[in-house]
Amino acid sequence: MIKPKKLDKGDVVIAVSPSSGLASLVPHRYEKARKTFERMGFHLEFSKNALSRQDYVSANPEDRARDINNAFGDRRVKAVISMIGGDHSNQILKFLDYELIRNNPKIFIGYSDISVLHLALYKK
Repeated sequence: MIKPKKLDKGDVVIAVSPSSGLASLVPHRYEKARKTFERMGFHLEFSKNALSRQDYVSANPEDRARDINNAFGDRRVKAVISMIGGDHSNQILKFLDYELIRNNPKIFIGYSDISVLHLALYKK
C-alpha cells in the first residue's frame, strides 16, 4: 500500500462529490467545513462539480472522475475529501486514471459509497 504524507498547516484540501449531488442543498454544511478547515490551518477548495447537482448525482460519470483525476494531478492538493456519499461511485471507476493516482498519492477520505473508490484505489 502506498501511504501519502500527513497534512501540514497551509496545505490544500479539495472537496469532491464522486456520487451524490445533494451537497449543494446544504450550503451551511460546506461553509462550516470551509471555516473548520481554515481554523485548522488548511485551505479548502471545491472541485468543479463538488456543488453541482444533476438529478441524484453531482455530474455525469466522466466529469465526476475528472474532478478526482484533477485533484490527484494537482501538486498543490495534499488531500481529497468526499463531501457526501451516495450510491453511484461505481459509475466512475472506468474513467479514473489509476496511474496518475498511484504516482501522486494523497490522503483520500470519505464514507458510505466512497468505499467503492477506496477499494478500487487499493486494488489498482
